[in-house]
Parts: sequence; structure tokens; C-alpha cells
Amino acid sequence: MKRIEKTLTTLGTMLVVFLSSATAEADILDGKKTYNKECAGCHGVDGTPVVPGTPSFIRGEGLKKSDSQLRQTIRYGNRLMPRFEDRLSSDEIFDVLSYIRTLQRY
Repeated sequence: MKRIEKTLTTLGTMLVVFLSSATAEADILDGKKTYNKECAGCHGVDGTPVVPGTPSFIRGEGLKKSDSQLRQTIRYGNRLMPRFEDRLSSDEIFDVLSYIRTLQRY
């Protein structure tokens, strides 16, 4: 009986985790639209940089950072990159970040 209860508890926990992650998924298509509008001018449509000193996403430059670090960079900017805190919502940043991660080719 205790084994059944433990199994049901484990399954219940797994279901909650699965449903939580399903609702928190990024919309890569929205991310692409936002990227093309806000980012491609410097980072290039396909991730090949247009502005010197900008990371090449197609080569994976800058993508070894955690999602949290990259969200901070998008939100607050850095030496070359402007801040997007006032222009993009948290969801839009999450979507763009998810899209950027699809650009790496090598």
C-alpha cells in the first residue's frame, strides 16, 4: 500500500513539473519576429554579425552563457549592445533568447 502511495505521489509530482514546463515554453516564432525587428540590424538575420564586435550567433559566440546571464544582457545591455528593458517584455526576451539558441550552426 505504501509503495502505491509513493508511486502515485511521484507520478503526481512529475505531472506538475511537466505541466509547469509546458506552460513556460518560449514561442520561437514570436522570438524570430522580435529578433528580426530588434536584433538583426546588428546581429544579422541569420546570426552572422553586421556590426563589428558583435557576437556571431551562427558560430555560437556568446551562447555559452546561461539563459539567466543572456536575459540580463538583453535586458540591461553591455558595452556595445543597448538595453532592451524598456522595449521588450520578459516574455519577449525569453522568446528571443530561445530563438537565438536555434541560430548556432557550428
